[in-house]
Amino acid sequence: MKLSVIVPIYNAEKFLNQCIGSLVNQTYKDFEIVLVNDGSKDNSLAICESYAKNDKRIKIISQENKGISGAVITGIENSTGEYISFVDADDFCELNKYEKLMQKATEFDCDMVACGIKSDTGFVRISKAKEGLYADKNIKKLYKNIFLFGGYCTRYNKVIKRTLLIDNLDIYKMCKHSINEDYYFYLSFFFDLKRVYILHDVLCDVRVAENTNSTTKTQRKANFETPYSFYEDMKKIFALKGKDKYLKQIYNFIFQAYKAQLVIVKRNPEYNKKLEIKKIVNDKLFRKACWHTSWKFYPNYKSHLKDYVLQILVILRFNWLIAKL
Repeated sequence: MKLSVIVPIYNAEKFLNQCIGSLVNQTYKDFEIVLVNDGSKDNSLAICESYAKNDKRIKIISQENKGISGAVITGIENSTGEYISFVDADDFCELNKYEKLMQKATEFDCDMVACGIKSDTGFVRISKAKEGLYADKNIKKLYKNIFLFGGYCTRYNKVIKRTLLIDNLDIYKMCKHSINEDYYFYLSFFFDLKRVYILHDVLCDVRVAENTNSTTKTQRKANFETPYSFYEDMKKIFALKGKDKYLKQIYNFIFQAYKAQLVIVKRNPEYNKKLEIKKIVNDKLFRKACWHTSWKFYPNYKSHLKDYVLQILVILRFNWLIAKL
């Protein structure tokens, strides 16, 4: 078996037919489909069983709800393919997705192949890195795509060698957070990559416009503990990999996390805006991120002018101006 495609599922009956249908009809055939029913309370399991009756490639695993990380771990541990890929239960794939990804994986003996993504809102994301093969020392050119360019660390646009995931599974298990979980997943093995192919073909269709109960979708709510736990976990991972010098670019991501909290506070009438903005601005980690965040790595740094202004206002503690941004 060359490939295992893992689908974490939680109450996804509305979109599951489209998701599984886009897998069973792939032009690439040599793969298994591992459906992890993560304690669904709707008809998701029945939908999975109906497909499994007609397609022997489908394997169903049901478990009590363990959240996205628990479903991902279960899928990895029960997969048999040389490569592993993931699809969210409320998303779907272009029918030639795995033919194109596996062609590059086989041709160049890659540890990972990544493609482009499009959403139902019309947003398209491809890697800022040029299309082609990255090997050994050139892998570091891909690092800035993680934190600086919108977090190109999603699971569902990649095929990854299973041995890499198995060898680093304990690191991933160490960080079981539902928010920003994909960063933990990606960075658990990123520094072990030797050969990566970046494909600009847009082969993943992601649903973001409609609120869903998918295992991998989280509600938008200001969580003031999240950046701290994320930062501490990232420090552990970077230390384990001996890559502490790369940690500095994480401050850009931390800055954006706090910026998102400011936006949530300003838009939500339930918050005391003056009090909560002051709390965020005085947060030590946010202030540290503001001192260390740099926009010079971005090809279009002018597009971050508002971010730069916010950065300065936080450093100066101009809370009343921040409230007006």
